[in-house]
Amino acid sequence: MKKLMYVFIAFALWGCDDFLEETSQNQIRPSTVSDMEKILEGEAYLTETESRIFNYGTAFLTDDMQCEEEGSITTTTVKKNWRRMFCYDVSMFDEGNEEEKANNDYWYVPYQRIKGCNIVLDYVGDMQGDEEKKNYLRGEVYALRGFYYLMLVNFFSLPYNYGDPSRNMGGPLKLSSGVSEEKFSRGNVAGVYKQIEKDLLEGAHLMRQYPRELTLFRMNGLAAYGLLSRTYLYMEKWDKVIEYADSVLNEKGDLLVFDGNTGVGKVWSERYAP
Repeated sequence: MKKLMYVFIAFALWGCDDFLEETSQNQIRPSTVSDMEKILEGEAYLTETESRIFNYGTAFLTDDMQCEEEGSITTTTVKKNWRRMFCYDVSMFDEGNEEEKANNDYWYVPYQRIKGCNIVLDYVGDMQGDEEKKNYLRGEVYALRGFYYLMLVNFFSLPYNYGDPSRNMGGPLKLSSGVSEEKFSRGNVAGVYKQIEKDLLEGAHLMRQYPRELTLFRMNGLAAYGLLSRTYLYMEKWDKVIEYADSVLNEKGDLLVFDGNTGVGKVWSERYAP
């Protein structure tokens, strides 16, 4: 009986040794640029639900929305759930109760997607595959990261043209995927905009230099130019606003034809009309 027990123990130890090997049997490790592209699509882009939050939800902060008279369950529900945004309440992005929804997604989600961008930037260089494709992916995630920081600085900081942007609090900048115990400071608005500009310029440059034909739901060089135009608009750099807006319209002049760009997923959506 003792001999049998020793055999069982030996097998158990042998099995544990295998199980504790560094490479797990059920873990997939990305090794090609195509693997990294899948990570980009899954971790760096907003989901359909998140896209709706950041389009429909933020529309309440613009003059594209109109508060109708009470008269339907839908209207009443919208007023109740989004009333703090209608009023620009200082707590409008705080976590609410179940009926008001939890608006902390406006902070949490962009940083989750920035983490995905940083993973791609940190590891795509080690992947096997076409160098031009790698460079385009770098450009894509630089532009996406700039886009998310542009969201965050506009949600949670004072406008660039209000007071001194080098003194007004911005948002934490996390530019690598590594885990750290460091508590990131908010920095200042000017510093965040400097990073946004840097990311968008680098992203646009790489995507224009190594162009690819991709789905409309992916970032491209012209989209990065459009974001640069918007960034410079907030910074009141008027010449650059015109320069990058013209760069887009010279290639996509039909963007100015609103009656041909109406509908879900287009330039203008009837869903958000007054």
